[in-house]
Amino acid sequence: MFPLFAIASLCDGSKKFLSSFTPSISSVAHRGYKIHGAVENTAEAYRYAREAGFQYGETDIQWTKDNIPVCCHDKFFIDNTTKDSITIEQYTLDELRCFNYKGTTISTLEEVMDTCKKHGLGLYLDRLTPLEGERKQTLCGLIDNFGKENVCYLFGWYQRAGIQQVLEYDPNAQIGILYFKKIDTALVEFANSISTPSNKVFLDLEHASNPIDTLEKYIPLLNENISLGFFTINNKNTYMRYLPYATSITSDQISEEMLYVSGINNISSDNVVRTEYYSIDGKKINQPTKGIVIRRQILSDDRVITDKVIL
Repeated sequence: MFPLFAIASLCDGSKKFLSSFTPSISSVAHRGYKIHGAVENTAEAYRYAREAGFQYGETDIQWTKDNIPVCCHDKFFIDNTTKDSITIEQYTLDELRCFNYKGTTISTLEEVMDTCKKHGLGLYLDRLTPLEGERKQTLCGLIDNFGKENVCYLFGWYQRAGIQQVLEYDPNAQIGILYFKKIDTALVEFANSISTPSNKVFLDLEHASNPIDTLEKYIPLLNENISLGFFTINNKNTYMRYLPYATSITSDQISEEMLYVSGINNISSDNVVRTEYYSIDGKKINQPTKGIVIRRQILSDDRVITDKVIL
């Protein structure tokens, strides 16, 4: 994994160094960080993501007619000039470069990876399907150059052929299982079935479908090396409420580091109703001992504030 640099950026682009700040989770920028006019899934958006304190960027892969992977959420996009619908797979990369992709030109996966590698940002790869021939060789070559350890692969739980292909390519792969519904026994059993001592499997859950009390019911059923991620959280209080249970949180707007810059943790002790402590891996601690722990404070106005403290 890339080093977790201690640099943060406010929304106006001004930077502040937090030499004592170490992220407790992986903050994931959903399609990059869209600020200062940066367009989603373009190399520029991932540069801004790193500056804003994210450790990973999430991107979506589509393929051109000449078998070059480009970054776009859908199989098509609307040309901003002509308003025509452009189906990516019907055009070569050179042809696609002639279209107006949301005010700019479409980025290749190689361009995004080069930017991420330069700035120390890992990548979540989404919209993956089983590949053969030239496409498989191309994608594996790009990942080899980028660093397998800096990539996480996102799949729906039903995309078992794709998961199997990735694990054959890299037995130590990080696999995120996307789930848009409430966590259930079938999902837990599937995650347990593909988890090994060498790989890293986590459930990437839609937070709105998974309230905290539901998570606490299913967490004990997971293998000990399976963790939880959540998407897409753009509210600071919601972000902090899920933080103790997460190893990753995907957001369009918030990195964990931003919460410390924003001053949201500057609260009066008079407003604290209850304080809970968790280990760095998200397990609740009844009697905290010396070391670094996550502190979860429930306030009188029902807000939940989470930070990291040294005891």
